[in-house]
Amino acid sequence: MVAHQAKWHKTCMLKYNNTMLRRAEKRLIASSSAFGSTDNVPGKRARTHSSEATTSDTSCFFCGKSGTETLHEVATFQVDTRVRKCAAQVGDNELMARLSMGDMVALEAKYHSKCLLALYYRAKTTVEAEQKTDHEGVMSRIVLAELVLYIEETHLEEGTAPVFRLADLAKLYTTRMEQLGVALCKKVNSTRLKERLLAQLPGLRSQSKGRDVLLAFDEDIGEALGKACEQDWCDTVSAFVGHGKKSAWATWNTLPELTDALLSLANAPTSIQEDTMHVIERFVILQYDRTSKCKDVNKARKKLFAKKSSVQNIPPTYAALEQHVKRSALQGGHVWGQALVPEPVLPPPTDWGWHRSDDGPYTPLWTTLPEASKTCYELCLPVTRLKLGKLKVVRRQLLQRYEHQPFVSCLAGLYGCQWRRYQRARAQPGECCCSKVECGSFGLLILTFFLSFLFLYFWSEAQNDYFDFDWFNFGTLGFWFPWSLVLLVIAAALFTYIALLLVLAVCLLSEGQRLYLHWSHKTGIVVALVFSVTATAILSDLWSKEWKTLLLSLQVTAPFLHVAAVSLMAILSWPIALHFFRMNKKVRQVAALALYLSVLFPLYLVPLGMYSPCIKEAGTLGPTPTLIGHRGAPMLAPENTMMSFEKAVEAGGEGLETDVTISYDGVPFLMHDSTLKRTTNIAEVFQNRTHLDASMFTWAELQQLNAGSWFLLRDPFGTVSSLSELDCSRAQNQSIPSLAQFLEVAARSGRLVLFDLHRPPYGHPFHQSYINTTLQVVQAHINSSKVLWLPSEDREQVHAVDPELQQTSGEKASIHELTVGHITRLNLHYSTMSQQQFSKYQSVNISTNLYVISQPWLYTLAWCAGAQSVTTNSIHILSSITKPLFLMTQEEYSLMWILTDAVSALLITAVFIFHWWRERGLPWSGGRQTHENGPYSKFRTELSDVWSISSVSVRPDLRSAPSSPSNPHLPTITEE
Repeated sequence: MVAHQAKWHKTCMLKYNNTMLRRAEKRLIASSSAFGSTDNVPGKRARTHSSEATTSDTSCFFCGKSGTETLHEVATFQVDTRVRKCAAQVGDNELMARLSMGDMVALEAKYHSKCLLALYYRAKTTVEAEQKTDHEGVMSRIVLAELVLYIEETHLEEGTAPVFRLADLAKLYTTRMEQLGVALCKKVNSTRLKERLLAQLPGLRSQSKGRDVLLAFDEDIGEALGKACEQDWCDTVSAFVGHGKKSAWATWNTLPELTDALLSLANAPTSIQEDTMHVIERFVILQYDRTSKCKDVNKARKKLFAKKSSVQNIPPTYAALEQHVKRSALQGGHVWGQALVPEPVLPPPTDWGWHRSDDGPYTPLWTTLPEASKTCYELCLPVTRLKLGKLKVVRRQLLQRYEHQPFVSCLAGLYGCQWRRYQRARAQPGECCCSKVECGSFGLLILTFFLSFLFLYFWSEAQNDYFDFDWFNFGTLGFWFPWSLVLLVIAAALFTYIALLLVLAVCLLSEGQRLYLHWSHKTGIVVALVFSVTATAILSDLWSKEWKTLLLSLQVTAPFLHVAAVSLMAILSWPIALHFFRMNKKVRQVAALALYLSVLFPLYLVPLGMYSPCIKEAGTLGPTPTLIGHRGAPMLAPENTMMSFEKAVEAGGEGLETDVTISYDGVPFLMHDSTLKRTTNIAEVFQNRTHLDASMFTWAELQQLNAGSWFLLRDPFGTVSSLSELDCSRAQNQSIPSLAQFLEVAARSGRLVLFDLHRPPYGHPFHQSYINTTLQVVQAHINSSKVLWLPSEDREQVHAVDPELQQTSGEKASIHELTVGHITRLNLHYSTMSQQQFSKYQSVNISTNLYVISQPWLYTLAWCAGAQSVTTNSIHILSSITKPLFLMTQEEYSLMWILTDAVSALLITAVFIFHWWRERGLPWSGGRQTHENGPYSKFRTELSDVWSISSVSVRPDLRSAPSSPSNPHLPTITEE
């Protein structure tokens, strides 16, 4: 190489270093041993590229054969990597063992192209098959779950004892797999399917019947065997419901003419002869009653209907029987009778008991009678025109129980989300209406109903003070929001929700259903309970005086609440009486009745302790109370503005009330709050002085503020929308008025003036002389006799300076103290309302004013109690009331509550008597029995079979229920 000045690539030279050559030699020896070769190991040689063909006798790495085909050498690690991956995918252990000796490049492995491609194809096929198998496994598990659900639902259906054929289940399994897009390459393994079902359903058992495998639940095996024993194991005629060959043959022997009638039907008749129908009619009647003399099937139906206990023992109508005979003649006479005729001529099926709509399939024409819905109007005729055959039928129908299935489904679905029928259960006779957990839930529901009603009533009656509540929150939170209305809406929504749940529960109990309250409703009940208790506790702590308002409201609403409560107890008597007479334990009966009566009797006696000033003798009602506008008319204009006072005068107010504060330079002005933040735009004009006392501003500074824009922005009473554009524009430009301006408006209109005077804080220039300053303005602008002087400070000096002022006190006191203090009027909160005290004060010429009354019912109560005047925010509403909303004499009220109690007592007694009358003859009423012909025996009137009403069906579980020999069970009729 030196002599020839050879050159090389560095990568090529690395292929021939000593270390690599020694390793290659060892691998070749091992490879030769693996193929069983005994040839000598070749010497070291250079590797060639895979693209170079070789004709060496070296074997293929995959198939181990040399042959004459071209071998290629592996030259890249990509081939080695892919071969290893494919070997793992196909699970070729021999190939993976060869690969474990080293990489194919180092082993200088050679291969046939077709062998390598075959490996790649095998790997690809294996991967695709695994992916397909995974999809099929997922679908298989889904279909198995659906099959298990189907078996469970069938098992839970009432009145059934299902037995499943494994072959049918396998067919369902295969069909569902095909619907899900899984193409099964082989037949479903029934044994494997059976094992999977038995593993998922522990109560399911397998039974073999020849080649058939039957599956049934343990608890259903006994019932299934019982039903099997009832059969006579011979072919039965479906029209006769259980009458088999023996019975039919015995009847046939007593009616020889039946043979000719049946032969005429078997000879492909062109029509059904009248004589043939008469014979068949007689045969059918004898099948149902061997002693009957009737030849007309319709007359036989009427007679059997009056004395048979089941519709199964009543023959079909003539119209239904005729269609059945036609179908039999078509099948036996025309179809089977011409079985050997090459080209039989068959009549149209529509002429032989079949019906077809458009191009749909043929369906049996069951009867030609009109639908029951078109003939049921006859049932609405007077009782004297009903042709029911016997009076006992009517009496028995009165005792019938009907389960209105759609109604019950709706109730159970809304109350417990039990929309499926098998999820519900009726309360069995003698059992409790619900479990202990559900009893607790029902008790919690009742408790929540009363507490939520209490809070709703409490807060709705507090509407008179919503304004104060919202502004209290404004002062606490710093922003305006109608919290009172939000609280009322939430309380009303929760009470409505709880009341609906209670109504659903009572209706379910009235239908004899067991209660099951869904967990979401239980959560809602807890939320309503927590809200009602929390809100009541907080408001009681902040506004304890509202409880006095509630007590006052009872003086107006109690008579109507009494009527509503008694009516509710009368309604509840139905489910209570139903379950009372169905209880089999005396202790439960006594407890239920005692609880009911312990609530009912106090309700009857409540009116004896009821007091209301609105219940008084005719002619004793006093004059209408004088209306005093509270800060003017704050519902029609911004409070304590000139516009507000003018609106109060226009609305008919006879007095004006306000609050007076002294400015820093000694000008009395109108302002209720200690600061200007609520009713002015001080945050825009004096941003750094919003929390300063209103009296620390000069009159010039006060005139810079707007006192009306806040009213339009916040709409505190919700009345802004009723104002005209002119009033809105006027309210927008209101300013803070002075006391002098206010007195001039009152003087011009001749109205009374009532104001409270706020003392300026310490350090104010007029801290000591604020009363004299105010008194000077009063004397200068209005007649003192029109002023109700409310400030209690220095009252003696004020009276000495101006004795014409009407001294007004804001607190109750004895008549002696009031007389000594020259008090001529009391200004009291409405919660202190008392008819006796008002009369006592009126006897010494001391009139009473109540504040603040804005609700008509409160105004009515104050009027009846004898108040001489009221301060109100709704002067435009109260001025239109010309008589009390609630006023009656003692005789009228006594008649109302006595009549209510008497009617409810009679109604409740009638309900209990009716349930006793209906329940006393039933099997669970202590073992007493009645005879079949007795007035209280159960009578099956399964109208679906009697009148061919397809929309009404009789529950099969009750139809086949065992009963006493003398008194069969009365099934519940359900409307599907």
